[in-house]
Amino acid sequence: MNHKIKLQADDGLDYFVVQELKQRFNLTAKPDNVVETTLDKAYELMYYMQTIKGCILLLHKQKFTDLEEIKLPSKEIIEIVQNQTCKIEVERQGEHNFNSTTAEKILGVKLQQQAKTNYDFKNPEVTIKVIIKQDTCFIGIDLAGRDLSKRQYKLFNHPVNIKSTIAFSALILAGLDKTVLDPYSLSGTIPIESAIYKSKTPVNYYDDNFNINRIQKFNVEKIKPKIERKPKKTYSTDDNFKNLSAQKKNAKVAGVDKFIEFSRYKLEDLDLKFHEEKPDVIVTMPLEQSKRISQKASESYQKELFKIADEILNEKILVLITKKKLTPYLGYKVTEEFEVKQGKQTMYIVRCQK
Repeated sequence: MNHKIKLQADDGLDYFVVQELKQRFNLTAKPDNVVETTLDKAYELMYYMQTIKGCILLLHKQKFTDLEEIKLPSKEIIEIVQNQTCKIEVERQGEHNFNSTTAEKILGVKLQQQAKTNYDFKNPEVTIKVIIKQDTCFIGIDLAGRDLSKRQYKLFNHPVNIKSTIAFSALILAGLDKTVLDPYSLSGTIPIESAIYKSKTPVNYYDDNFNINRIQKFNVEKIKPKIERKPKKTYSTDDNFKNLSAQKKNAKVAGVDKFIEFSRYKLEDLDLKFHEEKPDVIVTMPLEQSKRISQKASESYQKELFKIADEILNEKILVLITKKKLTPYLGYKVTEEFEVKQGKQTMYIVRCQK
C-alpha cells in the first residue's frame, strides 16, 4: 500500500534531495519533496539517504492564516497511534504571530480533546510532526525519531566544520561517480560522505532503530547491501597532522576508512602526489577570510587551489562550499550556485568549471 512520504531537508537542499532520489532510487519527488511509496521503501530511504534530515508519513496539508485554523487529522492519528503514547512536535519557518512552543501547546490540547490520546511530553512512543512553512502546514507521523542529518561518526570535529548533508549535496553537484579529492579535509566530512556512497554502505548502517518500527516491523536484512570492497577512490589530504588523525578516526567509526586514501600534503605540493594517478574533481571547503585568516592569505590559498586543480584534475571541475561569494581564477567560471543554510549561517555550494 502506497503512502505519501514527506522528506525533510535543511534550507536550500531540496534540489539535492530530488537529485538523490532520482539518481539513487529512480524515484520522482512531487512538490514539497513528497514521494508516494510504501512504508518499506520509506525505511530504505531513511537507511540510505544522505541529503535528508527527517521523514514523515504525511496525513494532512493545508494553507492557514492563524494557528487556530490548523486542523488535525484526528481520525488518521487515532488509527496509527491506537493505545500508544504520543506528542506533537512543531518545526516552524517564516514570520508568524506565535512560536513553536506555543503551537505545540495549543495543538497538543486540541489533539487530546479530539483524539483522546495518551499524551507524553518526555518519552512518547509516537511523535506527530507539524511542519509550518510560511502559510502552509504539513502534519504527519515522524518515521525517523531523530535528526537524520546528524552523523554518528562525527566524534573528532574541527571548529570549522561542515554539515554532512551539505557535503553530500556538493558531491552530487560534482557527480557521484567521480573520483574525488578534498585537499583541505579538516575532520574528513566530504571524503567520508563520498566513501559511504561509493562503497554502498548505508549511512545509517549502525543506527537503524527508527520510529517507523513502532508502526510496522521491518527486517533490515532484506535491504542490507553487499558492501563494495573496491569502490572508486576518494582522496583526503591535509597538511595538518591533527586534522589527518581526526579524519582517519572518524572514517573508521563510519566503517569506510579502508576506502579513503589519506595523505599529508601541502596544497602546492599535490602535483607531486598526483603526477600519474589523478582525481577527476575537487570538492572542498576552501580556506576563507576570518578573524584568524587575513583576506590576503585567503585569496592566495584560493588562487593556489585553482592553479593546482588545473595541473592535477582529469576534469577541470571544482565544487566549493563557501561562506562568501566566490571569485574563480585562471579562466574558471561559476556554472551553478546554490544558497544553503548551516544553522543560521548562509553558505554557498558553487560549481566551477573550465
